[in-house]
Amino acid sequence: MLYGMLPVLAPRLKVTQPESVACPQGAQRQDPPPLIKAASDVTPLTSERKMKNAVLLCECSFTRTALETLLKPDARVFSTADIERCRLHLAHSRDGEVDLIILSLSNDKIDALVRLANLIRCYHPSCQVLMDPGSASTPLLHFYLNCLNNHVGLIHFTQSVSALERFIGKVVRSEKVLSTREIISRELLSLRERSVLQGLIKELKAEDIAKTLSLNVKTISHYKRAGLSKLGARNIQALLIPEV
Repeated sequence: MLYGMLPVLAPRLKVTQPESVACPQGAQRQDPPPLIKAASDVTPLTSERKMKNAVLLCECSFTRTALETLLKPDARVFSTADIERCRLHLAHSRDGEVDLIILSLSNDKIDALVRLANLIRCYHPSCQVLMDPGSASTPLLHFYLNCLNNHVGLIHFTQSVSALERFIGKVVRSEKVLSTREIISRELLSLRERSVLQGLIKELKAEDIAKTLSLNVKTISHYKRAGLSKLGARNIQALLIPEV
């Protein structure tokens, strides 16, 4: 829909640099195909806001810059394409200092995103989170939702700019209350089930997970089956295979 406009819009793009944060050695950035207009074609949300600090994680530079334009100038935006930089920024922020987090999921960085989701749940339990599921499988999306806090909503960057403006505007003005339970109706994972599935996603052996959690292998298998059942997945591979 917007892809054909990119050759014309690309020269008008104004790239906004994120705040300076230490970047771990070896970290790489990628720019996947853009899905949204350039910054010059997006109007900032000018109505009164209650949210003042936002964090934006998105690999696509066009999408990231356009979303920055929607959120500024009223909100301070930390914007990055690197998961580790985002994690460090959030780890050094206290709950209440970040009002809104917008995440774009990447299927080749599942473990890093799971660790980021766990950090958000622990460090920022009251923060509002908007998540673009991308091509994540439904079971994997539910797993992310189980790892995050209770204030999550889904946003699709393939929507029109006007639709994104309306939806994000309602969130930043607190007209839209985000709730994880509105997205996922299944029974939530227990802490043990999350820990076991996260270990399996990292390709750890059941024996190693059992040793780490001080459990026997049969108990690990029980938590694995119970967790996958709650997510609607037959096996661990169902979490990792992207939606077609």
